[in-house]
Amino acid sequence: MGNLWFLNLLLLLFLFQLFPILVVSKPYVFPEKYFINCGSDSSLRLGSRNFVGDMNPNSFSVANGKPVKDSSQQSSSDSGLYQTARFSGHPFSYDLDITDKGLYVVRLHFFPFPNLADALFNVSASGKSLLSNFSVRNITSARVIKDFLVPITSSKFRIFFIPAHQSSIAFVNAIEVFLVPSLRDNRTHLSSAGRKGLYQGLPSQLLRTLYRVAFGSPSPSINDSTVVASEWVADDDYIVVRNWVKNCSYPSTIKLHYDDEDMNNGTYIAASQNFIPDRVYMGCKTVTLNHGQSSKSTNITWHFNVSRNAQHLVRLHFCDILSKSPNIVNFSLSIYNNFSQQIDPYQYSINTAAPFYNEFVVDSGESDFISVSIVPGEDLERFAYLNGLEIMEFITQPGLEPNISEPKGKNSVFIIIGSVIGFVVLCSLVVAYLIKKRRKARSFEPMPSYGTLPFGGASPYIGISSKSVNPPPVPNLNLKLKMPFAEILEATNNFEAKLLIGEGGFGKVYKGILRNGLKVAVKRSESKHGQGLPEFQTEVMILSKIRHRHLVSLIGYCDEGSEMILVYEFMERGTLRDHLYKLGGNPERSSSLSLLTWRQRLEICIGAAKGLHYLHTGSDGGIIHRDVKSTNILLDEQYVAKVADFGLSKSGLLNPDEFSTGIKGSFGYLDPEYFRCLQFTEKSDVYSFGVVLFEVLCARPAIINSHRKEEINLAEWGLIWLNKGELEKIIDPSMASQINPNSLRKFSEIVEKCLKPAGASRPTMLDICWDLEYTLQLQQTAVCREPHEDSAIDASFNMSSRPFQRLPSNNCPIEKVDVPMENDDGSDTTESGSEMILVYEFMERGTLRDHLYKLGGNPERSSSLSLLTWRQRLEICIGAAKGLHYLHTGSDGGIIHRDVKSTNILLDEQYVAKVADFGLSKSGLLNPDEFSTGIKGSFGYLDPEYFRCLQFTEKSDVYSFGVVLFEVLCARPAIINSHRKEEINLAEWGLIWLNKGELEKIIDPSMASQINPNSLRKFSEIVEKCLKPAGASRPTMLDICWDLEYTLQLQQTAVCREPHEDSAIDASFNMSSRPFQRLPSNNCPIEKVDVPMENDDGSDTTESGVFSQLRIDGGR
Repeated sequence: MGNLWFLNLLLLLFLFQLFPILVVSKPYVFPEKYFINCGSDSSLRLGSRNFVGDMNPNSFSVANGKPVKDSSQQSSSDSGLYQTARFSGHPFSYDLDITDKGLYVVRLHFFPFPNLADALFNVSASGKSLLSNFSVRNITSARVIKDFLVPITSSKFRIFFIPAHQSSIAFVNAIEVFLVPSLRDNRTHLSSAGRKGLYQGLPSQLLRTLYRVAFGSPSPSINDSTVVASEWVADDDYIVVRNWVKNCSYPSTIKLHYDDEDMNNGTYIAASQNFIPDRVYMGCKTVTLNHGQSSKSTNITWHFNVSRNAQHLVRLHFCDILSKSPNIVNFSLSIYNNFSQQIDPYQYSINTAAPFYNEFVVDSGESDFISVSIVPGEDLERFAYLNGLEIMEFITQPGLEPNISEPKGKNSVFIIIGSVIGFVVLCSLVVAYLIKKRRKARSFEPMPSYGTLPFGGASPYIGISSKSVNPPPVPNLNLKLKMPFAEILEATNNFEAKLLIGEGGFGKVYKGILRNGLKVAVKRSESKHGQGLPEFQTEVMILSKIRHRHLVSLIGYCDEGSEMILVYEFMERGTLRDHLYKLGGNPERSSSLSLLTWRQRLEICIGAAKGLHYLHTGSDGGIIHRDVKSTNILLDEQYVAKVADFGLSKSGLLNPDEFSTGIKGSFGYLDPEYFRCLQFTEKSDVYSFGVVLFEVLCARPAIINSHRKEEINLAEWGLIWLNKGELEKIIDPSMASQINPNSLRKFSEIVEKCLKPAGASRPTMLDICWDLEYTLQLQQTAVCREPHEDSAIDASFNMSSRPFQRLPSNNCPIEKVDVPMENDDGSDTTESGSEMILVYEFMERGTLRDHLYKLGGNPERSSSLSLLTWRQRLEICIGAAKGLHYLHTGSDGGIIHRDVKSTNILLDEQYVAKVADFGLSKSGLLNPDEFSTGIKGSFGYLDPEYFRCLQFTEKSDVYSFGVVLFEVLCARPAIINSHRKEEINLAEWGLIWLNKGELEKIIDPSMASQINPNSLRKFSEIVEKCLKPAGASRPTMLDICWDLEYTLQLQQTAVCREPHEDSAIDASFNMSSRPFQRLPSNNCPIEKVDVPMENDDGSDTTESGVFSQLRIDGGR
């Protein structure tokens, strides 16, 4: 019998191995405490939880604060919990007596009564900041519930509610603090770049719940107060890739199989009943791999916005409600596309419909979202699913813990004494108030001696004592732009809701009026938007250093307390997108704005391109915007475009190791090359700008919901029609009839270049500026231009902020646009009596000729000056060419110098070239009758065409400049005495040797060994073009600028450039007024070259730095 009993036992154990019996895990049961009904004197039971009124506390106490009741609400369901609250204009706290140490859920309930709507406050516990700058101002009807996981290891737990500043209040309606099972340690640790190992120490971390998402939920939200994680939202708003996606649900009549908690394999964790709603596990999002499809093209991807440089616990919930039998499905889960894990539900349980979850610790790094994808497997059942997701952020920001005195016992003697003292004090205050009323009213100013909040500002409630740990204040911010919080409150009428004009990645934006009457846009940070201190610092530091007509100006900032506020100039016309198509969120605003004409759209695109070009080149190492889109291009009252929102921008010269900086930007605008290698360069901004150009043309968003896959992404959709040659079919019908076909053709070419898959194939922003200007000219007038000419030749575009008119070539009529020359105060004239005196700035280094060869009249001066290197000579030639280009194009009708020579090119102390001596110059638009103006100029430099017909044009200056280039190369005068006739004239002599192919035999021997042969070849080509007999065959001064810049690059480095590229492509040259350095293309290092950019105000186009400035006493 004993043996038989033993055999039966073995058989039973064997059957258990084959058919495990599921033991339904014990459901979670809420403990009796701690549930607090704030501001109430009575208890309220909701399910198994009994909320105790805080006016009759049992296991907790309250320090400070006053109860308040909202009698307008009904007491049905749980709304009774929101009829009362505790509030105060000073810090108050709740102290809990903890009996069981461990992990607690801390849940705070807020409902904004009408008299609590202006609350702005912080919440802290366990030395950490749970909520910072929390506001319910724009929440008018819904409750707000904030969940936290807090490990409590002491017998006391204290929660502080602290008003953000002296004029605000803090409040809370209800508090829940209850014990839950601890977190498991050693979770997989990931970053946006891939796996990092195992994370240790998870049970000791404080966590803030950001997301609870139910996938495939038929309703927008799930609320179940009987479970721990009670509130969930549907996933539809977070899907970015939805290939063959569908919702699935499980019949409610069949129960889920909650396994025993001990049945887990270390990777998967058993779900406990009553922890999350059953409805989460009874629905899912699924994607099926059809026959013939690749798993790489079939997936679902969700993006969830998070804070940058933060750690998150990502919990993913699974429950196979689709399989008819076990062991027939496995699939891949990806996070950030750099980490993938196979999900096999039956490693955990052999039953279907068995809920479990997996956890990961994810570092966001520089990314402002977390990406989650599921991809079907290619064997067994070819589908993938996901039921639920939770994301919790690690809390690291220190919190404030002010000393708050608890209420003491009542003593009648002390009460009487206190009353008397109070009466005396009250009388004193009344007298003081009356005296103060007589004095001049003073503006509110914050108290100067407060303690420090974590962001380096002040808090009005730390004067007593603080346990907070304070990091150093925000570094390197421009203190001149710092504004007091009180002034911002006044400007926005205490952030009045009706002044709210927008909401972005940083926070809410309000319209305001400063005390001086200036209209401003006030952007106030809110942590829920995913951007914070790094973005705040970036905006302040970048915008305080740069100023440009086409960049939004920073008026000031505020970092008092935990406030992070940016104050910008107010842009009256809103965003570019407002004028292109109606926004789903605010159709009234969009439809109320006027439709833009094609010309206006082009001008806006040109302005934005100039702003981006300045960013890329106008600062050391350049600035990459990283979030170029139509909502970040703002328009002022005159429809002038200004680029905005620099919170994601990256400043400084990037090297390959710095390129991988995490996900930046907005979907629909992101560079596909960025997805592949996470390297962001200025060419990524170019791609985004190409999408904006398509938006301008087609008046539709970058991403739309559509059943037709090819229509979802604007860039892909537009290129399809462009490649068909039918782009006109998708352009905005409101202005389709306005567009000149040639203008449309050129515009489409620009877009196509910007959207090239490889960044190296895309143009620079300067190239785009040229081409957009040309597109605008094609729209306005017939432009005579050779087929091979593209973005390089036309000189009517200048990287300045005022339009101008160039001298027309080949009699092509170009409409006149008013543009001033140098300011009047730049040159004054004294004509007192018979005196006529001109007073110029002093040029320390004298003339260019002084540095090339000795003068017969003053050999001492020449010999005392240093010899110029080849690089210096090229830089001087470039500077002079820019000055002449500006003369020819920067004034009404242009100015012809008519005496270009080496003695009229002066050098300052830094060897910067400035063109001088305008006594022979001719200003104004010249017509054929005015061309004959008598002999002007200097022999040796005179245009031979001028001798033949006495007609002087800007091409005559080009000829003279060609002679100067020969002087620079050969270090000899334009005319010399010689017995050999061919040597007398430098131009003729140089061309003889050039045509022989032996130019190197006549170059200046002092620097012959310095010249790169390729640089010499290019230089000789420029000279040869300048000295063409026919003026029409000569280049413009702008062409010369391009080619000289290229010559300098050939001298400095190997320049990656195609053979057909000449003066058109290189963007290191800019007709502007500040030095800059552009980021090299194709990894070709290009040394910094001093080239002026626009003036700070963006509105002054005079390049006076290129000319010798004229100053006269007694002028106008």
